[in-house]
Amino acid sequence: MLDLLVLAAKHADALDAALGPLLADGRVTKLGLELAGDLSRLAGSWPRVRCFRAVARALDVRSLWVVHAQAAQPGGASVRQLASYGLSRLCAELLGKPLGAARTQRCWDDPD
Repeated sequence: MLDLLVLAAKHADALDAALGPLLADGRVTKLGLELAGDLSRLAGSWPRVRCFRAVARALDVRSLWVVHAQAAQPGGASVRQLASYGLSRLCAELLGKPLGAARTQRCWDDPD
């Protein structure tokens, strides 16, 4: 996990060099929860980091989850209910194990 707010603000060129090839590689699928919106906000907030605007093969897990859940449980939860699930619950439902708190916590303090 990366704290993109700190990295983009202080190390834009290094972040671009490190993530650019990976994000632009069409052979690598990038998964995220509301990934398109996150990338759009990152590109708008950090215009010097070009890699946020050149992402190939990105897949939004939330949309996949809604389609999967509706097919698995016809007449079950509404799209609105299913779309409200967070990342930890999606992991629990799809992978059988939620994300641990240590993996989901964010440290906003600058280590420098």
